[in-house]
Amino acid sequence: MTIHTSQKPLQAAAQALSEALATYKNNDILLILAGGSALQVLDEVDTTNINDYVTVMMMDERFSAVPTENNFLQMTQTLFYTKLTNSQCNFLPSIPEAGESHADFSHRMEQQLNTYLQTHPNRTVLALFGIGPDGHTGAIFPMEQEHFIDTYGQGNLYTQVVYDKNPFAKRTSITPKFIKGYVTESFVYATGADKLPILSTLADPYELHELPAYIHNQIDSKLFTDLSL
Repeated sequence: MTIHTSQKPLQAAAQALSEALATYKNNDILLILAGGSALQVLDEVDTTNINDYVTVMMMDERFSAVPTENNFLQMTQTLFYTKLTNSQCNFLPSIPEAGESHADFSHRMEQQLNTYLQTHPNRTVLALFGIGPDGHTGAIFPMEQEHFIDTYGQGNLYTQVVYDKNPFAKRTSITPKFIKGYVTESFVYATGADKLPILSTLADPYELHELPAYIHNQIDSKLFTDLSL
């Protein structure tokens, strides 16, 4: 993992993502995005290189169609989304349908991702992550090893998640298998004093079930932060 400490980490993360979009312009790009504070980065991203080769998807989703809770719907309220109005880019929306169960929603999203990967064999995957104070990234949460394997270790690239320690217990998420096997470039935006205990130990050896954010060491993510580590 490469750490970039800055007084303006939001702008630095946005610039790095913008440069990656320019580098891979006119190649098939899957741009997968975190919700939460990472959404703030998007408004600073240069969208001039986003066109019909680009597909945008949230990397994790809350099982809710409420606009203030659903990550995709929150993304559609950003300046970033507004600037994409005439870009002809594609979206893989993650909004539960009326009457759809958590399991069915997760399966539908998994199939949507798998179909994209099968029909775009030469794609580039760019990912913008966040990290939570508990060490989660995406909706990959720290759990007892058996529960972690049952949730994320069944060979899926995208999975159903139930994590009762979070206010939004029902979620869906990409898995460690997807991150390790498919992400081309990974950018992480993590700021604020509440993240310091986690970020300061990321260089230590961990099992992923103990600290899922450790995966960013394994894939050489670029971390943008305002903290001195």
